[in-house]
Amino acid sequence: VLMALLAGLVLLIILIVKLGTGSLRMHFRAPAPGGSVYLETFAIFVGSFLLLQVLSTLIEGKVPVWVQFSLQWLVLLSIFWPIVRGVSVARWRQDMGLVAPKGVFREIAAGLMVYLASLPIYFMAALGSFVLINLREFLTTPSVTESGRTIQPPMSNPVFDMLESNSLITLLVLGSLVTMWAPLVEEGVMRGALFRHLRGRLGFVLAAIISAMLFGALHQYDVLLLLPVMALGASFAFIREWRGSLIGCITAHAIHNTTIFMLVTWLISAT
Repeated sequence: VLMALLAGLVLLIILIVKLGTGSLRMHFRAPAPGGSVYLETFAIFVGSFLLLQVLSTLIEGKVPVWVQFSLQWLVLLSIFWPIVRGVSVARWRQDMGLVAPKGVFREIAAGLMVYLASLPIYFMAALGSFVLINLREFLTTPSVTESGRTIQPPMSNPVFDMLESNSLITLLVLGSLVTMWAPLVEEGVMRGALFRHLRGRLGFVLAAIISAMLFGALHQYDVLLLLPVMALGASFAFIREWRGSLIGCITAHAIHNTTIFMLVTWLISAT
């Protein structure tokens, strides 16, 4: 982790210098304002996800947990909404950024580089969340009393909760969602469709901030845990703006989720 942070700090400085000198060329081409098929894609994704949550509540306890989790793969279909609306496959791939004019490996390398460069910002955001959480605990009245002393109820994370007490097959299905579904679907919707729509009407900074805020909100974490998620969302938006391709975004998202998933799984198994 320390080596990654040091490498990230060096890369972040290099990126800032290149941006400052104008030597870093942005390849994303903002579309002309008009049309809403990609905003519709975002709406279809949100609607599908909410519908799936209702369905999961209805079948909870009636089917194995891993079956309940597997249904989330159906939400993948939402990224194909523009094709349903008549957009050609070739145009859809171009608009969504599912292309690599300079080669797939170069896009993967760019995604890895920007992810490393974003780590210092991510950890600063995580530190900010930690400070705010502790400040809230200090200022709020404890709601649990035990043996004459007051304790704060522990904060929960839905992914952590699911990892703690489920079967191997559930762990595998959850792992596929975290390491594959999230990078493909979330990047397709957030940076492929929504960011593109926003960039047709706004500059990069506003489009990145709005998409990052919505990206954070959709994770349904405690509000004070959203700062690092939003920092990641902004860095993924930068990759999309810089490269024009979505491949680097998917790569960075997959690296982050896989690393966190493996670390959390190891920590939980160790305790």
